[in-house]
Amino acid sequence: MVIITEAQLLEGIIGGTGWILFVYYFKNYFDWSPQTEGFVAWVLVWYLRKIGMNIYHSFKNKNKSS
Repeated sequence: MVIITEAQLLEGIIGGTGWILFVYYFKNYFDWSPQTEGFVAWVLVWYLRKIGMNIYHSFKNKNKSS
């Protein structure tokens, strides 16, 4: 019984790591309100997850056909 797939696990790792890095970066380098920092970080994490998953799927599909 598989509860979480390999792709979902990778997406969670990418998202969690991205959230920590973006929030840390914004808190230290920008003087924004916490709401603005959170919103911008969330948007960037969303894009990072989508880009990361597209890269993952392209590598997985390339290696599957070889």
